[in-house]
Amino acid sequence: MVEDMQARTYLFGVVPTLKYLAMSGRVGQVAAGIGDIISIKPVLTIKDGKLDLLERVRTLKKAYARAIELCVEAIDSRPVERLAIVHVRAEEEANKFNAQFQQAVNYSGETLYAELTPGLSVHTGAGLVGASFVVSE
Repeated sequence: MVEDMQARTYLFGVVPTLKYLAMSGRVGQVAAGIGDIISIKPVLTIKDGKLDLLERVRTLKKAYARAIELCVEAIDSRPVERLAIVHVRAEEEANKFNAQFQQAVNYSGETLYAELTPGLSVHTGAGLVGASFVVSE
């Protein structure tokens, strides 16, 4: 049952800076510095239990829109069973992201909000906003 649910669970998130990804070694220091100067915002996911840098998008607004697009692609017209909006010290942005998500996928169920703890957010830093959801079979 757990393996079945794991296969139907997705997470996509956006961080406002490459700084913490560079500190964790997931992005080079020079690339992070240049990326922050030209406003590159990473779109993250979890693959095989590990945080993965999926895409780099210019501007935070476009990164949120791309994360929503990736959510829609993953959902693939299946109903969403559960939805959690995750964030790190970014409650206002999380509310906006949730509104965009619900509009894009026509989700009207209960939304759980989860603020990640420092232990979980060490690679992203403050400002992470994303959606974790489970789709029906």
